[in-house]
Amino acid sequence: MKKQFENTTEVNTKELFDAVHLYAEVLLREATGVGALDPIDVENEYTRELGRVLGLLAEYEDKHVAFEHISFKNAVHKPVENTPLIRRTSRPRKVAYA
Repeated sequence: MKKQFENTTEVNTKELFDAVHLYAEVLLREATGVGALDPIDVENEYTRELGRVLGLLAEYEDKHVAFEHISFKNAVHKPVENTPLIRRTSRPRKVAYA
């Protein structure tokens, strides 16, 4: 494993972010190929380096990337009577009177 960006303490430009991101992807592929990520809770040189590099990327995203809020439609507000299953089964039944 060849380490890169060892002296980098902060990612502050988009170009550096892209380079570090590419390095993280290559490192992840290499670690997966070697099998260094198979034991989940074992610390090795790959997991330490990935933690360091991904931490740099996360700090950049926190400071410089504006994420849009994700909104979810709440299913509770939808009237239950309008669902196809309920509409089909709630028709008035003809009742035979004797």
